Amino acid sequence: MVVVVVVVVNKGGQRIIMKPAEQELYEKICHFNLDTPGVVFPFSYKLSWSCRWSEIYTVRVIQEYKRFLFLAMVADHIVSPSAPIDYVWHYYKILIK
Repeated sequence: MVVVVVVVVNKGGQRIIMKPAEQELYEKICHFNLDTPGVVFPFSYKLSWSCRWSEIYTVRVIQEYKRFLFLAMVADHIVSPSAPIDYVWHYYKILIK
């Protein structure tokens, strides 16, 4: 059995070790695919087209969106997304209805 310990360094330089439940949650969020397999125009394509973002920028924003979701779930304070993350949040909510 392999045990992976995730260490996060905050802005103050403090090292924080994720709890096993947090690691599991982070992995699930990271592996969740926002694109439905087999569709002609997946979510990432629609997002890229809607925002006129490059493919690589769209991938990066989606990765940041997933990190924000994790932070929002585990933080003990209110978190606020950047404008691109907020757009992904609302666009995804609209498209999955």
